[in-house]
Amino acid sequence: MATTHIKRSTSASRLVNYAEKRAIKKDGLNLDIQYAKSEFKQVRAVYGNPGKTQAYASRIAFSPLEFNPQDPRMIKSRPT
Repeated sequence: MATTHIKRSTSASRLVNYAEKRAIKKDGLNLDIQYAKSEFKQVRAVYGNPGKTQAYASRIAFSPLEFNPQDPRMIKSRPT
């Protein structure tokens, strides 16, 4: 059974680093991790952050019996 987890973080860049190290599949459309980190910093500079929360992370974890990255149903097609 899949489990979900939502976490509050005081550092958006730290969340990106955490996810990047543990990701099984690092793929996406127009995906540039360094650019995302710089955008987080720019948004903080422009809008400030009076609270302690910079980002929320959600995670879905599947058991190995439920998830197979090679299964064609798990692969979403990209727009061409």
